[in-house]
Amino acid sequence: MKHYFVINKINKIKIISLMVFVLMPFISLFSQKDTTLSQYKLLASKYIDASNQNILSDPKLALKFGLQALKYSLKSKNDLLLSQNYKLVAEIYKNNYENKNATDNYNKSIFHALANKDYKFAHQLIISLADVQRALGNYSLGLRYLSIADYYTNKIRNQITHAEIYNRKSAIYYEVRDYQKAIDFATVSLKIAQDSSKIDLVANNQVLIGASLGRLFRYNESIDVLLEAKKSYMQLSPKDLPYVLNNICQTYTLMGEYDKAIEAGLESYEIAVKDSIKPYAHLASNYLFQTFQKKNDLKNAYKFLTISYKWSELINADFERQKVIETENKLKENQVRNEIQNYMQIIQQNEKIAELKKWVIILLIILVIFSISSLIIYKQRSKSINNAYQKLIDLNKQTILQKEEIQLYAEQLNQANASKNKFFSIIAHDIRAPFHSILGLTDILQQDYEELSNEEKKEMINMLNNSSNNIFRLLDNLLKWSQAQTGDIQFKPERIELKPIVEEIVGLMQQNALSKNITLSFHFTENMSVNADKNMIDTICRNLISNAIKFTEDKGNVDVILIRNGTKAKVVVKDNGIGISDDDLGNILSIDKKNISKGTAGESGSGLGLLLCKEFTEKNKGELLIESEMGKGSSFAFLLPLID
Repeated sequence: MKHYFVINKINKIKIISLMVFVLMPFISLFSQKDTTLSQYKLLASKYIDASNQNILSDPKLALKFGLQALKYSLKSKNDLLLSQNYKLVAEIYKNNYENKNATDNYNKSIFHALANKDYKFAHQLIISLADVQRALGNYSLGLRYLSIADYYTNKIRNQITHAEIYNRKSAIYYEVRDYQKAIDFATVSLKIAQDSSKIDLVANNQVLIGASLGRLFRYNESIDVLLEAKKSYMQLSPKDLPYVLNNICQTYTLMGEYDKAIEAGLESYEIAVKDSIKPYAHLASNYLFQTFQKKNDLKNAYKFLTISYKWSELINADFERQKVIETENKLKENQVRNEIQNYMQIIQQNEKIAELKKWVIILLIILVIFSISSLIIYKQRSKSINNAYQKLIDLNKQTILQKEEIQLYAEQLNQANASKNKFFSIIAHDIRAPFHSILGLTDILQQDYEELSNEEKKEMINMLNNSSNNIFRLLDNLLKWSQAQTGDIQFKPERIELKPIVEEIVGLMQQNALSKNITLSFHFTENMSVNADKNMIDTICRNLISNAIKFTEDKGNVDVILIRNGTKAKVVVKDNGIGISDDDLGNILSIDKKNISKGTAGESGSGLGLLLCKEFTEKNKGELLIESEMGKGSSFAFLLPLID
């Protein structure tokens, strides 16, 4: 009995462990999905913050960040984030008077706000959309949107939202010249705004009331209200001052106080032109025309009539474009409404499917656990055999993988050896060529020494010296390259200043340049420090400058430049020599390709110096850059990380 109890206990432990094992993939799946979506949400939020920071100072940059945020918001599938992101983009477009784009983005923002059941946010968006329709001249559509906003306002029960709706209705009634209704709605809105200390809404209502009073010939009342509104706007939003100033200008004109009217009109026009607000600029110039005309100042009247006509043409062009897309907006409105309904149906269906999936998964887990618990006893006997068989399979797989790795390594080794053999064959040929020259010259000196003139002897000695130096440089580069390949070369990085090192190498190479009438110059913006091996940097500079001199024509130029490139120091060796062809440029750093061109004075070379430059640059955590064009010259540069 005790033995049976122990077996049952062991089986229970195994069953619990298996349950955890079965559940882990599901937990991991949901966890990974949530993590990915959270990352997209975080990225979108960062771009949204960046957009908000630049919305006033740099609207174009703000729009760029806002659109970039949308990419990640869409991937996050988060309705709240999407509604906020689309609202941000819509407001940027609205501030730039791109009302079509503003309408599209407000519609999308409303769509996601309703999907998120955020009626308060949806209400704010619908009010903004109604105001855009007012700006487009779609007054009846704007009023319909405000009626929809009223419906959601009753749900959230907020007096300020009522005030905002009444304010926008007042603006629309003002546009359609129903001035008494405009005053009625603005007065109710003003009372609520004053009670709630909503200063911006107070100022806007004051303008609407003042402008409407002026249209009803109640000039003194109008001016008093408009001057109060001007004070408010100077504190809140100087950019919108033309809105108040135009009304002040018109009212003073109707009162016969032309100088005050002109002062307000000119101030309005200057602000509107500065901020590129076409409607305000047109209104200001038109009011100034009327005022100067009534003042009998025909010269200025004609001037502002011409200006008003130009602004009118610009606005009419915009209006014609808006008329073309008006039909599209109406179709999109119906489409958005249908999409919202469809989206809500999809959400409900998805909720039902998700609930059904949850129960299916639970039933499957129960079924799996039941099956495992039923079979676990029968599997005990075959478990050891299966384990042994599995180990044999794993061992066989490991053996096959090891064999494949050995074969691959052998192939790579053979290829490397073949490349190096070819490379050494090229080097051997390059070493023999200068020796042929040396042997030929020494034979001539030995046999015809007495017959040769002093000039001929000097020329041959110079040729022998050049050939000997070429062999020495080739052997020196070969020795350093082989040491780098085998790891025998000493690498001693230390803090070094680049300017004196490069300057010294340039000085040492001046004689070589002068021998070909080449101007070798050194330019720098500042001294910079890097952590590198000084001997290696010497070798890199010497090889690059030597190559530039070699392939530059007589009276050419070689410029060595030291500049800062971000967090790196950049040394550029630039010449106006013969350049490198595209084919040679592609193989210039391959050890198994013969990349040898004669210098402009017949100098020979092996291409080993560039290989050495590449090895040493990378050893010092740098990068070698090569640019060239046939007939125009080459630019060789290496970059090294800067240190403070």
